[in-house]
Amino acid sequence: MSDATTDLAPIDAANLLAGQAVAFAAAYLDGRHDAEQLAANAARLQRDLFAARDPAVNGILDPARLLAIAMLHTARAQDEARQDRWQHVMGALVELVRIESRALRDSKVATEEGR
Repeated sequence: MSDATTDLAPIDAANLLAGQAVAFAAAYLDGRHDAEQLAANAARLQRDLFAARDPAVNGILDPARLLAIAMLHTARAQDEARQDRWQHVMGALVELVRIESRALRDSKVATEEGR
């Protein structure tokens, strides 16, 4: 994982990476970033996501990995119709990552309260 996530608990590092994935995708989808920025962010994110290997947090990492892949495909799409399809996939995956992130965060809180 990147330097920003190495000192965090796996669940917190996974949520940080998920948040970055959502932020990068949203920046492209709402027009703040172009395809070149999306590709650069996705490549960096993909490296960090695939380096994270804790099975306990795959519930959030796997959807974030899928989002990173969709981001790369969107950035590389040449024609408008294909780019539009990939943007729809990105939007759906953004929502999935958000839902899984909340669930992971809630499970962490429940675990901590159960101590």
